[in-house]
Amino acid sequence: MPKTTFTDGDKSLGIPGTRLLAAFLNKIFGHRHDGQDQDGSAPLDYAVDSGVADAYAIALTPALTAHINGMPIRFKAANANTGAATLNIDGLGAVAIKKGGSYDIEAGAILAGAIVEVSYDGTYFQITNASKLAHNCVYNNTQRALNNAAGYQNIPNTSVTQVFTGKRLEISVAVQAKNTGSVAHELQVALNIDGTTGIAPFEAGPDAAGGGQWQFAAYTVDYAGLVGNKTIQLQCKVDGGAGCQETVYRTSINVHELP
Repeated sequence: MPKTTFTDGDKSLGIPGTRLLAAFLNKIFGHRHDGQDQDGSAPLDYAVDSGVADAYAIALTPALTAHINGMPIRFKAANANTGAATLNIDGLGAVAIKKGGSYDIEAGAILAGAIVEVSYDGTYFQITNASKLAHNCVYNNTQRALNNAAGYQNIPNTSVTQVFTGKRLEISVAVQAKNTGSVAHELQVALNIDGTTGIAPFEAGPDAAGGGQWQFAAYTVDYAGLVGNKTIQLQCKVDGGAGCQETVYRTSINVHELP
């Protein structure tokens, strides 16, 4: 049975108004937002996306006539996003989808077939349940020779740049290197976070004189408070005297934003 259509009626014309029964009112007080066309149900602000990647579009029933601050809206995405994205509801115009205030969502934050929840903040749609929290893993096979005079040096092709929202990060690094000099020394591994070097240093261990000894380092760092579009990069340095040299062969850095 479809929902009741209320009428005031008109006694002068003998037209009765809608009669409200206790059972009906009890349904109203216990209503659910399930979108069903029956008494006691309320509209469900959910629709299936009919747009394209990065330009999502939905039609609600009943249609939204204006954006409402704080109103949560859900949609099933037809495509994954490849970068910054917008949402157009009921033809009201494309509005940018953001995270953490005013930051564009990164590629893969919305996955094909995922249920996405957004809330209007007066300017943007803030995504509240990104399919992917910040997560990036970079593997590198580019060799880099280090010497003791240079201090911490960034390792090429090990940078992770993405939007962070201040949540706790789990940063895992791994390094494979070899003493290619003739003097015993130690290899230090650390992070360069948004231009601050030497964060969370880790000693890969002493390397015997004479060269040829492989060194390995693998550890995980907890880090919090990073907000905005930032870069995290792996660094290494050699601690020892003149003649020290270390060659970094393989590295990986995995940055995972925890819920």
